[in-house]
Amino acid sequence: MNLTIYSLRRKGRREEVELNDAIPSSLPGPGVNYQRTEIREQVNAALAKLSPEHRAVVVLKELEDLQYHEIAEVLNLSMGTVMSRLFYARKKLQSMLRPIYNQIYQTRPRYLCDRPNRREAV
Repeated sequence: MNLTIYSLRRKGRREEVELNDAIPSSLPGPGVNYQRTEIREQVNAALAKLSPEHRAVVVLKELEDLQYHEIAEVLNLSMGTVMSRLFYARKKLQSMLRPIYNQIYQTRPRYLCDRPNRREAV
């Protein structure tokens, strides 16, 4: 070990390496944070475009994590009505958010797009 240290001292110069290249970061970059913010804004805008009845059901289910029977109780609706409103609200959200989804997955790096779809594997 002393021989190694002595050898390094004798060389006098050490190779300098940029930290950006040497230590890969697991933190998302500014582009990822920007994209997340943009997606969040578009999802909120799409939610705002829903009718109040549909928005209430989606918010209670997806954001508040309530069960169907709890949503029915809170909104004084039948479970069938809750399920129907949730179905049509999700369908409407899907159509409004499809362009951003397509944009994200068309600009993804090729190695991420080559993964098999989980639904296809089943």
